Amino acid sequence: MYVPGAISLMIDGSEVLGTDLWDDVNWLWPFVVRAFDECRRKGVGRRGFPDQPITFKVEKVWKGNLLLTVTDGALINRVAVASGGELYEAVGRAALDFFDDFQRLCPGGDGGGEEREIAASWLA
Repeated sequence: MYVPGAISLMIDGSEVLGTDLWDDVNWLWPFVVRAFDECRRKGVGRRGFPDQPITFKVEKVWKGNLLLTVTDGALINRVAVASGGELYEAVGRAALDFFDDFQRLCPGGDGGGEEREIAASWLA
């Protein structure tokens, strides 16, 4: 199932993800959660968008902060730094909201499955 949509992520007034970077959002959310999860476990997480040549990267940097980078290698180059704790909390809550809404609107889907559990663990 193809579900066009976008994730909006603003950090200190800078748009990291927005409506201009729309894609297959039912795949994009799990990819973003996986990138954050990989960063949490290994120090860096990276995923490509489902249907566009855009890379989303999350990397641990100094003092508990995370560096987020969104690039397509040519025109798009967005970078922001934020507190890891705050980001995991905000992204976790937003991911759960998306997975709940998606399950309600598309009852045959898995509602995020494993990615939902990962996002929920950031709030525990």
